[in-house]
Amino acid sequence: MVFLVVQIAMLLSVASASEDCPLVIGQTFLAGSTDPTDGSTAWALTSHGIAEKLFTVNQDGGIVGQVAQSIEKLDDLSWEVTLKSDYKFSDGTLVTAENV
Repeated sequence: MVFLVVQIAMLLSVASASEDCPLVIGQTFLAGSTDPTDGSTAWALTSHGIAEKLFTVNQDGGIVGQVAQSIEKLDDLSWEVTLKSDYKFSDGTLVTAENV
């Protein structure tokens, strides 16, 4: 970690010496698989725009549907989620319970 910090500090000092040459630093992160139950893969797929969530958080901190229209608690362990009827995959196929 210290080595990385030193490298970045050196790059910044070189970049600041030349205003004509912007310094762009990026980090590539690839999902380990397409299985959303595999470690942090669900987060990676969602953060990179490959997958979407049933629900998300709006600007006010409220939970709102993204793919889901509504949710109902059936019992202590069961929930019924109703999907938005017009939600589609990128290829135009309707999102259904069978393929989610």
